[in-house]
Amino acid sequence: MNLYFSSPNAVIRYNIFQDSFTDGSGNGGTAVIALTYSDGARIYGNIFNNFLCGDACIGFDGDRENNALIYNNTIVNGQSPGQCGVVFGAGAGNCAYNNLWVNNAGGVNWRNVTHDYNAFSGSNGNGEPHAQTGVTTAIFLNCGGKDFRLAYDTADGFRLQPPYNVDMVGRIRGADGIWDRGAYDYDRSTTNPIVWISPALLNFGWILTNTTRDLSFRVENKGGGILAGCASVTAPFCIVGTSTYDLGANQSQTLSVRYVPVTASTNSQTVTFSGGGGAAAKVTGVGGL
Repeated sequence: MNLYFSSPNAVIRYNIFQDSFTDGSGNGGTAVIALTYSDGARIYGNIFNNFLCGDACIGFDGDRENNALIYNNTIVNGQSPGQCGVVFGAGAGNCAYNNLWVNNAGGVNWRNVTHDYNAFSGSNGNGEPHAQTGVTTAIFLNCGGKDFRLAYDTADGFRLQPPYNVDMVGRIRGADGIWDRGAYDYDRSTTNPIVWISPALLNFGWILTNTTRDLSFRVENKGGGILAGCASVTAPFCIVGTSTYDLGANQSQTLSVRYVPVTASTNSQTVTFSGGGGAAAKVTGVGGL
């Protein structure tokens, strides 16, 4: 979609941009939505899936754009390394809040846009004070099947005034106390439990052999119903205390893992969590003399 030197105050909402490639030579064009000198664009509640672009998912690196508002979009599977964000050559008043960026090649780039309350894969929050990081494709009901409805809540986003408080299927954002990031508000009417683990990795660092160190995971039921299951891991790691959980909707529990290296070596194992579709997290450590 090209808005070059035209269409001020355009509203682009509730669309699905799928497989946005301009040709087969690897030339993806400027952006999925290219903006320059088209001030006041409002882009919200859209899904961008599987795209290739030259500058960013939204914007244009050459000229200016003013007062573009980019809210609550889901941007997933971008194939442009490091060029999957929002970029303007110049301008002021451009804002990007509450967007959900998942599985985009090389991360998200920004230029001449104020951004916060976005959610990202990986550990890079792009300097945002309210960024959510570590988001995986498991946040969607069926990423491979292109069902980008949320399987559980995101971190609470920034509350916006109407018309930005309605998602692409008409659900009122924030009505359940959480303003979800991305194109969809999470539907809490589901009765299926969903297991969610935080953090995704525990690094015990270096410790002496035959000594111990304990760290903890938080297990949460992000769905409905009852999440019943247990955690397990192999030596030199073990679960300390209870390894089971029985959680209602939005309830959480802390589970402790102990590292007990018996030889001088680097150790890495996977902790598995049953119930609610299952989940896994990594534990690493180094035993030394």
